[in-house]
Amino acid sequence: MPLLEIVTENGADALETMTPPEMGGDCDLKEATKIVGNRIAFIGGFDQNNGFEKGTPQVVREMVFKLHAACSDGGYICSPSDHFFKGDIKNLKAFAEACAECIY
Repeated sequence: MPLLEIVTENGADALETMTPPEMGGDCDLKEATKIVGNRIAFIGGFDQNNGFEKGTPQVVREMVFKLHAACSDGGYICSPSDHFFKGDIKNLKAFAEACAECIY
């Protein structure tokens, strides 16, 4: 979060991984959007531990829609914040389906 303005000033088109606090990061995607608006796109933000590994399809859908709503003017690519090595296939399908529903 402290580097958002600097990255934007450097002319970057996008920034990842937008890691949320639940995964040890400091990103609040809604707040990041308020700070830099549409000057940069965001990639990531999805907590794959609580989503893919520990969640349910409904939890995954809610997580995806919350992330999309945080960037309501566009400029967001929903993806996991880090690598993941396991996850319930139902949750992966729910993620893909929810992402496909999130259009601007």
